[in-house]
Amino acid sequence: MQWCLEGARLYQQQGLQPTARMVEEWEEYRRKSDPVAEFIRECVTTEGGDIFHTVAELISLARKYMIREDMTIPDEAAIKKSLIRMLGETKQHRTDNGRVRGYFGLKVSMPEDDDVPF
Repeated sequence: MQWCLEGARLYQQQGLQPTARMVEEWEEYRRKSDPVAEFIRECVTTEGGDIFHTVAELISLARKYMIREDMTIPDEAAIKKSLIRMLGETKQHRTDNGRVRGYFGLKVSMPEDDDVPF
């Protein structure tokens, strides 16, 4: 019982610092629990300008990233919902083939195998 009380007192005084292993495990859990967010963090940057990606393109690229990273792939509706939650509402864009919905000003850079140092 004394050990428990002493631990509680030290926790209140000093707080609890995570170990390196705890941080690694947390990062892995976070990465795999929200694969769309990880795709956006790793591959999507705001460039501004006239760059336009349709929702279908982003869903396809996200799936490619998730396959490459060995992540569970949500269904299309879940990916679309996460994209809207993280990037905001889509914009309509007129093309030669009609109107499509997507996002302006995003640059998607998919990491390649040769980008990773060994």
